[in-house]
Amino acid sequence: MELGNLDVCREFNDVSDVSEIYVRLLQSDSTPSVVNLCSGRSVSLLRIIERMNSISGMEMQVRVNPDFVRANEIKSLAGDISLLRDITKYKFKFDIEDTISWMFGFNS
Repeated sequence: MELGNLDVCREFNDVSDVSEIYVRLLQSDSTPSVVNLCSGRSVSLLRIIERMNSISGMEMQVRVNPDFVRANEIKSLAGDISLLRDITKYKFKFDIEDTISWMFGFNS
């Protein structure tokens, strides 16, 4: 597998959490025009690969392709959860570890 910078941190959220947030937003009386669907938590791509390797018991062959590395890469990206939390009062139930375990068919 070829990827870009493995040290960047990005936000990944479980579909179960995101689905619940959509339901709560639809049921809400609030009418903001834009709401970030986010947890405010980011994780490095390298950490995800390490976790996948650990759960699967295999070693993924990952190569950094310089063509995929951006010169002005933002090191860490995560959304601002303030408005979402105010509207929905939702607390995320799953982190990336839970999601990866679920993807591999293990209960977390």
